[in-house]
Amino acid sequence: MIRVVDAVLEDIRVCLEINLPKLNQRRVSCVKFVGELYNYQLVESNVVFKVLYLLLQFGSNPDGEGSNKVIVVVVVVVVIVVVVVVVVVVVVVVVVVVVATAAAVVIVVVVVVVVTVRCRLAFSLLRSAIQCLRGARSSVGDPGKSPYLSVDLVSTELQIIS
Repeated sequence: MIRVVDAVLEDIRVCLEINLPKLNQRRVSCVKFVGELYNYQLVESNVVFKVLYLLLQFGSNPDGEGSNKVIVVVVVVVVIVVVVVVVVVVVVVVVVVVVATAAAVVIVVVVVVVVTVRCRLAFSLLRSAIQCLRGARSSVGDPGKSPYLSVDLVSTELQIIS
């Protein structure tokens, strides 16, 4: 097992030194392999940290004057991830506001419909009550004419005859 891990670490270092584009996939797969070895607890965390340190520090000048492309790439990737997260959060907030507005509109429409139905029902009940009063107090043969109560349903004025 030690020889396998040593060979993988050496392969990562050689791929970094040669720096050919066709070796990029091999280098990434070797780093993934080291990560999987860590997941299965076949290597310790210090090996993973050494690989990460090797990736970040390889090719840089020990005096700090050289530019390290890997660090620049990591910073760019982090910035892109942060921008994507901010955009996603803004989109979620906009969706929540739109949904809340749509819900408010639906509530207003429901309230208007309920009020309209209640108003029509109230007028219908009033009309039925007036018709019942007319019919209950009719004296002689015509149930629609009462000598005590005269109701004009068109103008909805109530006139009491004395």
